[in-house]
Amino acid sequence: MRFTQRMAIPVGLLTGTMITLVVAGCGAGAGGTGEAPGDPLAGLDRGGNPTPLEAPVLPATLADYEGYAANLPAHFFTQTSQLNRGSVVEQDNTPEGNPITNAGATLGRVLFYDTKLSA
Repeated sequence: MRFTQRMAIPVGLLTGTMITLVVAGCGAGAGGTGEAPGDPLAGLDRGGNPTPLEAPVLPATLADYEGYAANLPAHFFTQTSQLNRGSVVEQDNTPEGNPITNAGATLGRVLFYDTKLSA
């Protein structure tokens, strides 16, 4: 009990110092580089309204997501789980009226990887 009371002040100072060093080392700026954050008004016009964003750029040739979904491996259709959970296709909850399309899947990928939307 006596040991704990003596160590309270040094441990508190040490803890405060460690927290300060960790926060300073993390860098609250761009990408943890230690730089100051950017202008908080960047991307706003003079009235404080958001400026229009650039349109996402789609690839010239779309990947064949429809063909990929149509030609799934045979093990997707057989019960392979030891826990009797069924096949992979039986677990799919995609609505019947919402098939995979190349344009839809590409748009989903573009939106998912857009740093302004998925930051």
